Amino acid sequence: MPTQELLYWVIGLSIAFPLIVVILTELRAKMRHDTALQLIRITTNSTVPLCALWILLEKVFEMPRTDTISKIVQTLCWVSVLNMFLLLVNTLLTSRNSKKQAPSKVLLDFVRFVLILVGTGVVLAFVWNVNLGGVLTTLGVGSIIIGFALQDTLGSIVSGFLTMVRRPFVVGDKVEIGGMEGEVREITWNSVVLRRPDRSLAYLPQAEVAKKTVVNITRLTGTEHTEIFVDFSKQHPPNNVKRVLMSALWSTPGVAQEPPPLVRTKEHTDINIRYSVRFWTEQSISPLETQDHFLSRLWYVAKRYDLKCELPTRKFIQSVEINNKERLLSEYSEEISNVPLLFKMGGNMLEYVAQGATLHEYASGEHVIREGEMANSLFVIIQGDARALVSDRTGKPRQAFILKNGEFFGESSLFSGRPCPYSVVALNDLSVVLLDKAMVNRIVETDTLMVREIGRVISDRRERISNVAMIS
Repeated sequence: MPTQELLYWVIGLSIAFPLIVVILTELRAKMRHDTALQLIRITTNSTVPLCALWILLEKVFEMPRTDTISKIVQTLCWVSVLNMFLLLVNTLLTSRNSKKQAPSKVLLDFVRFVLILVGTGVVLAFVWNVNLGGVLTTLGVGSIIIGFALQDTLGSIVSGFLTMVRRPFVVGDKVEIGGMEGEVREITWNSVVLRRPDRSLAYLPQAEVAKKTVVNITRLTGTEHTEIFVDFSKQHPPNNVKRVLMSALWSTPGVAQEPPPLVRTKEHTDINIRYSVRFWTEQSISPLETQDHFLSRLWYVAKRYDLKCELPTRKFIQSVEINNKERLLSEYSEEISNVPLLFKMGGNMLEYVAQGATLHEYASGEHVIREGEMANSLFVIIQGDARALVSDRTGKPRQAFILKNGEFFGESSLFSGRPCPYSVVALNDLSVVLLDKAMVNRIVETDTLMVREIGRVISDRRERISNVAMIS
């Protein structure tokens, strides 16, 4: 190379390289976007220095491109450029507003793999002068052998890729795959990881997922409904049964308010009346889970209202229930005698209370009393816990106090004749004994200390309710 041309390259590199680094450094100080900052950093730290070194070796030191050192520098330059290109592609694929719309990690890995494969082919062909035709032929034969040996694994990988393209679900969705329900925790090339309701993890091969029916519960449209048929004895008035069923529906988590649930008389059999219960499930909630909640809640509600299904073995069933009632009567006496408010009463009074008391059972999360309702009985907890909720200034329910075993509630409405100022919700399976007003009046007449205790409880709860109601 002539001396003058060599001088031009030396002067050009001496001026251009520092100038480009200064410009990139200034841009980096002004940029706020993460991708732009990463691109400038890669360009400043690797791409520009490597390109300058390549030019220096080839133009100044006149090193041929076939030299090993030159090939290494060229390869490093291409790797740096490929790294920048991968960053741009990754940004373009993931720069969507919603995480639900963003491509999965598996799909991103596949795109990166293809780009790296193409880049490697370009470097091998143009820098190292490798005959790619022979390489591809060798890989083709090897791929056939490997395909037969790993057909199940490769089948899972292909199925996983197709799943990523179709995107029937993403991480975080609740799905049902072949009858197995759970939350998608991870999607890999060869498996889908589900977190089941019992908190265990299920690893499903992608090949098996592709063969099974997939139901995405998270993406329910809200128009799906569930219809359940329940039978009750003809001795119960249908309108009463419908009210009980509606009460169970409205207190069931997941039942949609719109459209409202429906309860209809379906048909009369010899001993029963069949009712159709139809409800819609809120979007993103499993209809199967809502149905389970409803059927569990229905048992408690039906038992409280003494609704029974008539069976051919009616007399035997009734005799068993009578024996159970006698057994429960003795249990009431023991439980009631342990209630701090009642334990001072004599045996005759305890027996009177036990004979006249009514046992009601509530499921966890079920309302026993709602704020603004009338309570015509005194509720005494004999098993379980509950919490009292009061609406604040914004109408949001807030916890006022906790009710534990042996405590009572409903007192303010029972004695004042006004609606109850708080709601009571069961924290777990709750058993309460109901004492009507006549029974409570007779109990109070036997002991003036009991009147003071009830008055103290009412005063304390009124203060707590007032404090919570003032919260905004």
